[in-house]
Amino acid sequence: MRLQFEPAVHAVEMKDEIARSAAALADSGPDLIVYHCTDSSMREGRAGERILIDIVRAATGIETVATSALVAEALRALGMKSVVLLSPYLSNEVIVRFLQEHGVRVVADVALKLNGHEYVAITPQRWLELARQHMRDDADGVFLSCTNTTQIEAIEDIELALGKPVVNSNQAVLWGCVKRLASKLGPVPPLPRLGRLMAV
Repeated sequence: MRLQFEPAVHAVEMKDEIARSAAALADSGPDLIVYHCTDSSMREGRAGERILIDIVRAATGIETVATSALVAEALRALGMKSVVLLSPYLSNEVIVRFLQEHGVRVVADVALKLNGHEYVAITPQRWLELARQHMRDDADGVFLSCTNTTQIEAIEDIELALGKPVVNSNQAVLWGCVKRLASKLGPVPPLPRLGRLMAV
């Protein structure tokens, strides 16, 4: 189940819809709920992220985390304080502002200015080409922002080509969930195609 925010809509305005969706998920008895959208979870900074999480927790009583928090956690884990930011969005303004709030500097800001239905048309090879084209010496690595793309399939190739770490929204969520559920999941096999992050 996925919620889409219109750019002008704030988390508190979506409270009822978020709560209803979360309550429906809770019926399956998950150990963890993820509010899984990069743009909307970053849109109002840490304060907005906290509102989203509190809404879900209040509706379900289940531990909850947002994509935004897991991305920030992943960047810290890899020591990434400056990044090349690649996304399919019309603008990266929301993402840049959130990263700055977490002490991460965007040294190259690349938004492909696509509409939502066009996101998945960008191939992993194209994400690799964009990373090569826009990489800067002063970047610690690459942040591939968005959950509705093929970016995760390009992570290993980008890291091999550039010699720098890559964080993607979906990858960060998977990594964060595996860490939080380690006691229930047990040992997880190596996942080299998902990049350096998965070994941290």
